[in-house]
Amino acid sequence: MDQYIGMDVSDKQTVACVVARGRKDVYETLPTSVAAFQRFVQRQRQPGDRVHVTFEVSGQAGLWYDGLTGVADEVAVSNPSKLTWIYRTSKKTDRIDARKQAVLYQMGSCRGCTCQRRRCGSGGGRFSTGASCSSGSV
Repeated sequence: MDQYIGMDVSDKQTVACVVARGRKDVYETLPTSVAAFQRFVQRQRQPGDRVHVTFEVSGQAGLWYDGLTGVADEVAVSNPSKLTWIYRTSKKTDRIDARKQAVLYQMGSCRGCTCQRRRCGSGGGRFSTGASCSSGSV
């Protein structure tokens, strides 16, 4: 079974939502750190499951991406300007945004807005957020 994790990342805390068919949604508030993200993803994994994680591009996206690629089967960094369901709504909370990211990823919508990874220097990377976004590339 596939599990889709949407993360609404803020400076000090991150809200994560796990969506999987036939299961109740799981929410958790985590400290914003690579180690906390990794532990959360590992706890969600069950035998035979594939785990997909998505979060919005930010200044730290390269750090989060690098830290999650070893524990998740797929990591997508989404372009917020392409996720209109999140931004064109009057009711916004971190929980709602995290769930919407997971649901959009589950539907295949985030794959169309994942951003190309460009390496820079040692130990990091940048993500493009403009016109160079392409389907399926992370």
